[in-house]
Amino acid sequence: MGGGATTLRTIGPDAPALTLEDGEVARAAMQALVKGELNAYYPEVLISYATGRREGDAPGCGPGMLYCKRICELLEANNIDTFSGLHVPAGTDWKVFLLKLNSRFANCKVLIVVVSPALYESIPCLTEIFNALTSKKGVEIIPVLFENPLPHSDDQWTQVQAHDLQAVEMLTRVQQLFGPKNCIPSPPGTVLEQPAVVDRVIAMVCEHLGKPPPSAPSSE
Repeated sequence: MGGGATTLRTIGPDAPALTLEDGEVARAAMQALVKGELNAYYPEVLISYATGRREGDAPGCGPGMLYCKRICELLEANNIDTFSGLHVPAGTDWKVFLLKLNSRFANCKVLIVVVSPALYESIPCLTEIFNALTSKKGVEIIPVLFENPLPHSDDQWTQVQAHDLQAVEMLTRVQQLFGPKNCIPSPPGTVLEQPAVVDRVIAMVCEHLGKPPPSAPSSE
């Protein structure tokens, strides 16, 4: 399931369990999209996602990786380069993502956040959203809702401890500035239930990048 003709209609929390092979196929497909050397690749669109491993999924695998993969595929089909955790090869620190997002050489203009319950259990996702919010270059954040229900604010990122002031600052800023943002689609709907809304996401990305909107729907 990790590679081939996945669509938003064929992936989701109720889809069959993912194997190690599924995970490797998905990662290989995304890593093949990196143009040139990874260290010199600074695309304008990044995707933050949490794996969301379910019972039965292989280690490191979950529906979140397929949500991310499908968004990347749809954007790449519109000649928009992307980067995500799936693009990071084995042996490379995941924090290379932060360099693509918020560094002197970063070109990121849009961060798409895959919103699911698993997002609010992922400290890397918290860190990524915080870096987008604090970027001096101005990163537009687009939350895309894939799964419901979402946890109450008191149940988000519960790993954060009161004595960890840096993590508390991240949590506070993200909940204050990211939390109120409207998702696409509006809750309680999700992209999995309303796959056509992905065209709105692509159109918004094109607008922020100064590109013409897609000439045809994605057929999701």
